[in-house]
Amino acid sequence: MTWKVISTRSRQFLTSLRSRFTRRSILLGLIAIVGSTAFLLLTEAMVRSRLPSPDQRVQTAVYSRPISWGRPRSRPSPIPIGTIQGPLTERRIPYSLAQFPDHLIDAVLAIEDQRFYGHHGLDVWRIGGALIANLRAGRISQGGSTVSQQLSKNLFLSARRTPLRKLREAAFATILELRATKDQILEAYLNEIYLGQDGRQAIHGIGAAAEYYFGKSADDLTIAESALLAGMIQAPNRYNPIRNARSAAERRNVVLGAMALQERISPRDAERARKTRVRVRPH
Repeated sequence: MTWKVISTRSRQFLTSLRSRFTRRSILLGLIAIVGSTAFLLLTEAMVRSRLPSPDQRVQTAVYSRPISWGRPRSRPSPIPIGTIQGPLTERRIPYSLAQFPDHLIDAVLAIEDQRFYGHHGLDVWRIGGALIANLRAGRISQGGSTVSQQLSKNLFLSARRTPLRKLREAAFATILELRATKDQILEAYLNEIYLGQDGRQAIHGIGAAAEYYFGKSADDLTIAESALLAGMIQAPNRYNPIRNARSAAERRNVVLGAMALQERISPRDAERARKTRVRVRPH
């Protein structure tokens, strides 16, 4: 069969399709498919999230996980004596949102989700900006996920980057925003985010990271230290201040610049923090 014959038959096939389906029927079909997909994703999110009463929603999902050591100031936490299934693989020191310093919260929101308190789980402007940046770079150079999306992924989904997972992530974030308050979501996020490794133990949350990297409680973090931890969220191993102090400092300065640009801190405070040397506790 020659290319000319194939081309002729293809045109005939497309012509027959046009006669069978009008633009209206095609549009209605697409709307039905999109609507059904959205309905299924939201239904899955509602069923799988299984969020209980308002006072236990996000916290239950986070604080039921093991805490390997340490306790926040003025807040008791369990100290494990031993484990049945071997050594714990995750390290956490949970804090309430009120215990985190304001500049730590500002640093995280400035670099991860500056419109957190203004959207309902999805930030259309951020998604659009990330899409344009990725098209220009020819690769995935930026992410458009909000704090709610990241928390949904960490709690309920896998880390594999696929189009279906991104759709499920958006559905879960929407349900999370409907079922929990912004402060509950942010508190859970700050206690859940992955911030590096200590041998076989994964460090989760700002509380454990502050203790591990700086030898202090989260409420004692300086602006420079808060900006450094916020910058690590994007790539914890690449910006690890113990192994890559220079990269960590450069990323910290990006966060400080974002904080100053968004008027979360003064330019003077940002410049003073930029000049601060990266100091971590001895390991």
